[in-house]
Amino acid sequence: MLRSSTCRLRPFPKWRFTWSALLIAAGVCGCGDTLQSLVLRPSKEIRRTPEEFGFTYETLTLTDENGTPISAWRVPTTSETKLGTIVVVPGNDANKGRYTVGLQFFVDFGWDVILFDYQGFGESGGAATFDGLITSTRAVFKHATENDPVVAGLGISLGAPVLIRMAAEFDLAAIVMDGTVNIWEITTQWTDSHGLGNDLFGIGNAVAALSSTEDFDTVRWVAQVTEPKLFVHSMADNVAPFEGALDLYRAAPSPKHFFIVEGEHATAQFFDPGLYRNIINAWLTSIVLHDEEFTQQYLAILDEEVRATLLELGLITPEQAAGLTVSGGG
Repeated sequence: MLRSSTCRLRPFPKWRFTWSALLIAAGVCGCGDTLQSLVLRPSKEIRRTPEEFGFTYETLTLTDENGTPISAWRVPTTSETKLGTIVVVPGNDANKGRYTVGLQFFVDFGWDVILFDYQGFGESGGAATFDGLITSTRAVFKHATENDPVVAGLGISLGAPVLIRMAAEFDLAAIVMDGTVNIWEITTQWTDSHGLGNDLFGIGNAVAALSSTEDFDTVRWVAQVTEPKLFVHSMADNVAPFEGALDLYRAAPSPKHFFIVEGEHATAQFFDPGLYRNIINAWLTSIVLHDEEFTQQYLAILDEEVRATLLELGLITPEQAAGLTVSGGG
């Protein structure tokens, strides 16, 4: 049983070829139809279960809008006080077994966790497709929101844009995006970040857009996400460039926050699991248990201090100060 917060976990082997290289190659070779088979690398073998980490779990079989069976595990919190349910949205090459290693980040802190397999992955039916990522995840969030009034999401790598799409559709408490991939723009982002800027590489962006649905127009969807958002990204990300995540952050409406981490692509939880766990849980808890009266007290203090400073500098008159509110809370 692995429960210690001080244990340093070894990252899983990573796919060494970047998606950018695949997108460029697909564009140059004119093989956009095969892009999803290159990007999506479904793993069928379930190597770990929640039981190995000391957690009980319930096996769920859900059905997506096309009648495809979607396999999921629901792991109940071990805390006496339940905060809600977190749905973990996977990356491009993993089934639910891989994400059992992160259960201890949330289950011990008041969260039920749902892990699931995309269509064509793990124990789910069907074949792996970009559209299947969306329909699978929609089925899981439909189940989660029908059974719990407080549902949050954690999207990892390619799971982050899928989560953003769901947050534009469902009423969620909050979303966390770790190593966000924007496949419609990743080619030029990656080449620019490596000093290889060239109009030719824009072909990769066009291939990605043509090979997937509008559900992956992430800049468009993130602008519609009004829920609190936490972007988690490394400046050394070797798959999804940091600037790409920053662009999405800029496009997103408030409330939003950005947690800059170390490591490569979506590996922060392995290099400093204690920090990762504590920061994300503190952020989630502050949202779910938000104290509006406490917040308004501090906003009122902010207004008072700003008015006093402006008066001291002679930038406003007492009459102007009386009606000035800069925070919205005065």
